[in-house]
Amino acid sequence: MGTMSHLRQRSGRVRAAQAVTCVKTQGNRLGRVRLGRRLLRGAGLMAPPLVAALVVGARLIPGGTLWPWHPGGMMDLEVYQRTGRLVLAGADFFHVAADQLPWSSPPCAAVVSVGWAWLPVDVAAAAWLAGCVLALALLLRRCGFHGWPLSAAATVCVLFVEPVRETLGFGQMGVFLVALACLDSLPRMRARFGRSKAGGPGGLSPASPTLPPVDASRRESGPGGRGGVSSPETVGRAVQRSGGTSGFRTVRVRRREGWLTGLATAVKLTPALLAVYEFFSGRRRVGVVAFCSFLVCTALGFALWQPSLYYWAALATGNSGVNDRIQFATNQTVMGVWTRLSGSPSAIALALSVALIVLGLVGAIRVGRRFPALGFCLAGLTSLLGSPVSWSHHYVWVVPLALALWDAPVAGGEAASPSGGGLADGSPRSAAWASPGGAG
Repeated sequence: MGTMSHLRQRSGRVRAAQAVTCVKTQGNRLGRVRLGRRLLRGAGLMAPPLVAALVVGARLIPGGTLWPWHPGGMMDLEVYQRTGRLVLAGADFFHVAADQLPWSSPPCAAVVSVGWAWLPVDVAAAAWLAGCVLALALLLRRCGFHGWPLSAAATVCVLFVEPVRETLGFGQMGVFLVALACLDSLPRMRARFGRSKAGGPGGLSPASPTLPPVDASRRESGPGGRGGVSSPETVGRAVQRSGGTSGFRTVRVRRREGWLTGLATAVKLTPALLAVYEFFSGRRRVGVVAFCSFLVCTALGFALWQPSLYYWAALATGNSGVNDRIQFATNQTVMGVWTRLSGSPSAIALALSVALIVLGLVGAIRVGRRFPALGFCLAGLTSLLGSPVSWSHHYVWVVPLALALWDAPVAGGEAASPSGGGLADGSPRSAAWASPGGAG
């Protein structure tokens, strides 16, 4: 009798194990099916902006062809490839022939360029464009777009937003830099188009209770007011209320922030102002993390010892590597405007640039207390305007800035402005015209 009972128990355990195995197998098969569907859907969403980018790459600069596809002269990408080959050869990449575009970025960027050194021109160009489109899509997703609206918005940006279009055509890194900074610290905006996976605007459930307004300078503060440690009432998210009945506007995801901004700064110095903005807006830990990340990445650049010494010594004496191009019409900075008006760079141009950086930073911090996304984008725009050289296609910041202006709540007939007050007609459109560089 005992033997029969033992056999029945053993048989039951075997059947249970077989059932568990069957469930796991079916679950794995279902998971693979879902993954395949997601990949196909993602490829379908990325196809329109990628095709648009390939057209821009072939047609923006004369000399390219659509079939067989060949880029029309992505000159900046050619500089990256040339620099990568010179780095591998141990040659000087700062002093090149007079008929070649100079290298003016930090040595850390030269180390990164090694990955593009020996790729064929067409392969490198196609991969670069695909990477830029992916970065743009991630940026737009951060700004509240999902699904096919995201695909459409990315396609429109590629074809009709001049800084994005020319950045792709020249093979510039502007889209990557802005995407790194925004993915790092830009507060998420409300999901205006498409649905986020959480089922509600900006990834929040529609049933979530409305939280009271949060001071941006304290929304990530812990003991002592230092950023980076969330207080109990803000764990999981920090929400800025619209002031009306339109629901959530801005959501900031809790995670370690700052390191992507530091990486972007090590590659191109202008994002450094974003770390300063974060520090003085109350998020000190984010600013410190960005600074430490910059130091680590710059230290990696010192693997190229002699070029690093040359670059930082020259920069300390005021030589940015492109001082002879400040007067060019496409240099859309305060220093560039003054140089074109006066005929040569001067201490006045430098003073005006410093004044603009200070005023722009103060204005961004004031705006950011109520509208964090808008304040962050204004800081990014200020970093370009105060730089010695920012070509017109560097202003990829107009994409998140326009969406942040659109997302900023309009309450009491007034919208946010860089001065912290209202605008005449209280519309985001007028705010766009009032923003620095809005007419250019």
